Amino acid sequence: MENWIAKGKVLSPKEEEQNKEFYYLSDFLKDNGFDHYEVSNFGKPGFYSRHNSAYWKYKEYLGIGPSAHSYNGFDVRSWNVANNQQFIKKLNSNLLAKEEEILSQNDQFNEMIMIGLRTIWGVDLESLKEKFNNKVLDHFQSEIKSKLEEEILVIENNHLKIPEKHWFMADGIASDLFIV
Repeated sequence: MENWIAKGKVLSPKEEEQNKEFYYLSDFLKDNGFDHYEVSNFGKPGFYSRHNSAYWKYKEYLGIGPSAHSYNGFDVRSWNVANNQQFIKKLNSNLLAKEEEILSQNDQFNEMIMIGLRTIWGVDLESLKEKFNNKVLDHFQSEIKSKLEEEILVIENNHLKIPEKHWFMADGIASDLFIV
């Protein structure tokens, strides 16, 4: 769509209209028995995506096949090459056709915030305390203070969450908390 907008094939939708459509879809699906458990995902109770839930809960996962991503649950993310021929050629040579990156503390923090705040589960504050040093935690406490006062963020059962009425702005809210 971004490409079509850039080429003038379609007009960029106004944010106000996007917001209206986002909540219309959410209300419609909830009225029909679906839970809105992640900003862009819905599921019937008990039938949430197990695969994607590993990402959202910051757990280890293994990707198999071209373009698939893996994560060790700590600081290493890897991905297989996208090209099918290259992927098969490497496998036939008993090699893995993958690349990887080591995530810095800042990267890990930013991802945990971004991913967690997009879900009904939120960010586990105890996990943050266990995983990050005082410098990171002090930054975090400083950044969430005004958002808690404005109720853009809430703490429920020791999890930081964005109330669903603000989910349309979730990525912007999360990025305000990032360490750059």
